[in-house]
Amino acid sequence: MEAQTDIQTYLEQGKMALAQGQGREAAIAYAHGAQLEADNPMVHLGLAEANLALGNYGVVQMACRRVQELQPQGGIEATMAQALRDLLDRRYDRALQQVDSAISQDPGVAYAHALRSFLLRTLGQDYDANLARARAARLSYGGRFEKCFPSVEPSKSYTSGYNGNTSGSHPSVERESVSMPRPEREQIPAWSQPNRMQRQMIRTRFVLSQFPALVTYALIIINALVFLAGAVFPGIYGFGVQVNALVLQGSIGASSPLCSCMMVFCI
Repeated sequence: MEAQTDIQTYLEQGKMALAQGQGREAAIAYAHGAQLEADNPMVHLGLAEANLALGNYGVVQMACRRVQELQPQGGIEATMAQALRDLLDRRYDRALQQVDSAISQDPGVAYAHALRSFLLRTLGQDYDANLARARAARLSYGGRFEKCFPSVEPSKSYTSGYNGNTSGSHPSVERESVSMPRPEREQIPAWSQPNRMQRQMIRTRFVLSQFPALVTYALIIINALVFLAGAVFPGIYGFGVQVNALVLQGSIGASSPLCSCMMVFCI
């Protein structure tokens, strides 16, 4: 009876440490629990969750496999273990399905809702992710589960030395990381970027395309104004009409407003 009380104490300590984002303290609590019950699936699942927060992804894989070995017929711990394995494989949709299945079995597990929030945010469903995060906070009495999950593009890290027996030592945090390069944004070459004159021409063509008859109407108005000017001031020359007599004298002018009108409309 005393041993059962102690194992529950370590499990609660581990859960509280994870809710506060303290992965190392959680791993120590679960390791002490493993000393008391080496075949308890909750202890190994806790070790997997704690080492996920620490970035020891190889330990997470081995702990999850141990949970599934202890629950070959399935169970909430085995379901959560599969969700963590799918997360490490970046199969976020499948991981979310596993978490939803675990929550349907026991909706009072705060870590499951926190993991669900992470997966939803990774899949771009921010609204539902915020709801799941709030549910996790209520169930854990204000826990935020900070630093319990990898970034959206985590580095794959693998650590050997996981032991599910009565080893009381804290899992090693030394690991070899293989970084995943981020895709670079395609750069637009400078020579293909339009300059100011080209941009102005594009804008002008756009405006003209919106008013296709604008140029026609403008030419008609100009012709009408020139005709009226020639009619009001018949003595004005220089409308561009060729007068042979004047050309012979060395000048060019308009012989009459009628000629001016003819010249304009010929243009």
